[in-house]
Amino acid sequence: MLTFVEIIRGVQTEQIIPIGSLDHELSFSYSRSSGPGGQSVNKLNTKVELRFSIITSSVLYQDQKEILLKKLKTKINLEGELLLTSQSSRSQLQNKQLVVQKFYEIIN
Repeated sequence: MLTFVEIIRGVQTEQIIPIGSLDHELSFSYSRSSGPGGQSVNKLNTKVELRFSIITSSVLYQDQKEILLKKLKTKINLEGELLLTSQSSRSQLQNKQLVVQKFYEIIN
C-alpha cells in the first residue's frame, strides 16, 4: 500500500503513521467465526472486528482523513468508521493481532 506522502508526491518514503500510534483509538468486538465444523466447533468468540473512527481521530491530520475517506470508502460505514475483521485463526488473540496488522498496512 502507498503512504500518504507517496500518494501526494508519487515517491516512496517510510511509514507516515507508525505502528502502535493509533492503538488507543481502536475498538474491538468479538463474535463467533463462521465456517464448516462439527457440533463443538466455533463455540468461542474468535472472530475479531476492528473499528476506527476516521472522522474523530485526534492523531490524523485533516488531509489524511480526507484521503482515507476517499480511498477506503467501501470499508467505511455511515458513521465514518473503518471496519476490518479477521477470523482466519482459531485464536482470538491471533485474530486481533492479524486485524491490527492489516489496519496499519491499509492506513499506510
